[in-house]
Amino acid sequence: MLSKKYAKDYRLENEVGPSGRMVTRVVYCGAYYGFSADRDTLRRARTVILLSCLGYWVFFWLGLFLNAAAMRQLYVALPYFFGFLPAVYLTSSLWYLFQYTNRPPEHGLTREQRDKTYERLSTSSFLTLLLSGMAAVGMIFYFLFLYKNQGTSWDFVVTLSLIAMIVASFLVFSTKKSLTIQRLVSK
Repeated sequence: MLSKKYAKDYRLENEVGPSGRMVTRVVYCGAYYGFSADRDTLRRARTVILLSCLGYWVFFWLGLFLNAAAMRQLYVALPYFFGFLPAVYLTSSLWYLFQYTNRPPEHGLTREQRDKTYERLSTSSFLTLLLSGMAAVGMIFYFLFLYKNQGTSWDFVVTLSLIAMIVASFLVFSTKKSLTIQRLVSK
């Protein structure tokens, strides 16, 4: 299924098939893109992003399943929970990155493939960084005003998991420079 955003990158061509009938094919007519970095730089960037995503998910679930009093505060829990969807998109862009760097397409990446790797990676890593930072600010507020009354020892583990999530998001966000994509050919 093709989304409306990428519909102008394709055209329909009619040709005579082997049985003598007219066959309509969809042909890509947009620009092709390729990674501007060499293979070693791409491998290093993939490894850093993979380890960062794994770390993000481990610490996300760790902080989520602990019985910490800070996670009962909306200003900590909401940004923490909302980090789930950008992290899913970040993981899916990592999947596409592995797919397109291990077996690159013949002519290069289409605009849709470029957006699924580089653009989604950039946006998702920034959003996970922003939401983790907002949850960390909420944790600071919690420690300043509410920890003496409601605090548990699990709050420090959640704080450490938030710090790890911020570091992982920052590593992915800073690695995107190695994954710049340039335009190869336009038809």
